[in-house]
Amino acid sequence: MVLSSFSILLPGFIACALIPTWAFFVPTRRHFGQRNQLSIAGAKSEVDVSDLGLTIDDIQKALPSEFFAGLETRGFESTSRNDSDQGCEWAENEAGFEVVLRIPGLRGQPSAAMNLDVTPTTLTVAVFGYAVWSCVLKGQVDSASAVWGVEDGPEMTATIKLSVDKAAGEKRWGGFIGQIGEDSIL
Repeated sequence: MVLSSFSILLPGFIACALIPTWAFFVPTRRHFGQRNQLSIAGAKSEVDVSDLGLTIDDIQKALPSEFFAGLETRGFESTSRNDSDQGCEWAENEAGFEVVLRIPGLRGQPSAAMNLDVTPTTLTVAVFGYAVWSCVLKGQVDSASAVWGVEDGPEMTATIKLSVDKAAGEKRWGGFIGQIGEDSIL
């Protein structure tokens, strides 16, 4: 039998379980006196959740924005249109991004000769003053807040580190790169 794992994170506690892949949670209303129960589809047993003081309506409500205030999301994206290289590692919080770029197409280029140009909607990497890689961002940033550095990385590929704040009013992006230019140049 194949098992899947899941976890539910609620303020104050974490619940984890292994369940068969054919089983999934189906919130149902069952009234046995005043008891609320949560059933697992395909399972013969039920879990009594009446002591939690929750109703199905409580579970279906949208979470308040304060719940996500300290949440940081992370991911990888490709720095190439043709290859899935995971050259962009990003971490997003409510205010902005921390990004690490390792662009395989820049292998062998001296890190001291690299420059970054951050505009509200684009990011461009230049080597010896020539634009060699650029992308359109998924949203708008405060380009004046951008702080970056370039250092020698593994396998002769420079490591570019960027910290930038999102523009006022921007919601979560769920990624950093919106589109990469043809031949990596816009």
